[in-house]
Amino acid sequence: MSKLTNFSKYQKEEKKISLELREEYKIHKKNEPEIIEPINYKISLSQFRPQIINWIIFLCENLNFSIETLFRTIIIFDQYIGKVKNENFNQNNFQLITIASLSLATKIEEINCNYIKFFTDNVLNSPNNKNYTYKDLTKMEFEILTTLKFKILYSTPINFGKIYFELLKKKFQKNNFFLFNFWKDFEINLKSISFYDMYITMSQSDIAYYSLIQTCNQYRINDNVFKKIYNIINYGENEEEKIYIGNNKYNRFSIRSL
Repeated sequence: MSKLTNFSKYQKEEKKISLELREEYKIHKKNEPEIIEPINYKISLSQFRPQIINWIIFLCENLNFSIETLFRTIIIFDQYIGKVKNENFNQNNFQLITIASLSLATKIEEINCNYIKFFTDNVLNSPNNKNYTYKDLTKMEFEILTTLKFKILYSTPINFGKIYFELLKKKFQKNNFFLFNFWKDFEINLKSISFYDMYITMSQSDIAYYSLIQTCNQYRINDNVFKKIYNIINYGENEEEKIYIGNNKYNRFSIRSL
């Protein structure tokens, strides 16, 4: 009898956690940035953007910024470029726009950081800098903020990834070492996707889910695991988008990856 009681208690606790994560997911869905149409994007995706994303990753890794800062920087950069009018766009400002996007992201995600001195010493005064000053940086920050109507608290793929990861831990019990490596590979897959046009043409939640599938495939995790995660998150939502275990209904990411 005690075993049945414990099992029932476990089921109730699991349901409670699932409900909490689903509510968190809905909140982040409301804060997703707009999807950008490539035809309106001002940078050639085959030339400039991959170089800029690579530089953002380089800066964040070498300055020991968090993965949250990395993806917030990319979103701010993409959203700004996607909204700048053609007549006001200057390709020579790519570096300054990147630095300003990173500066804004750090002010949201990082703590205990002297921003003025830090960026002056480590970025603005670097050998690769095109003689931009701190005044140029603050002016560009304000330009980005006004263009985006001061809306830069977007939900990132990391926000969604953490929700998927918590559900994964519940559905697929493994030791901490396994889970640590899984999350690191998940981050690597997210970084890889950020170079391509699909990053600006897909929602942040979809990007995170696609990366989850890629990582599950790397670890040979049964595809029913991430299908269950998808169904928990989308419980009661659009029936056309749901994945049903045991038949042939898949969402577009499952089809692409399996």
